Amino acid sequence: MEKKYFIFRGIDYAGSKWMREQLLPEHRIYVRKSGAVKMVHGGPLYDEAEEAIGSCLILEADSSADVGKWLSAEPFFHAGLFAITSVDCWGWTYGR
Repeated sequence: MEKKYFIFRGIDYAGSKWMREQLLPEHRIYVRKSGAVKMVHGGPLYDEAEEAIGSCLILEADSSADVGKWLSAEPFFHAGLFAITSVDCWGWTYGR
């Protein structure tokens, strides 16, 4: 079965910079692990003042169910950092 790609986008709750900073080391360890879901690319989203306001991750997995399970244990997601989240299946056709 060919792997699929998913884009996760999470926008932080206002005033949660302290939570992002506190969880960042644990988040970095988690997203670098290989398993049913692999993070291919990822990083913070910034506002115009260059303050982190969220996260964008490109994930490789067999299914959206695998992505959902992986996200439920991801430190930022699990702690409730995000006010808004989305996960979309992505057809990566250019730049691979």
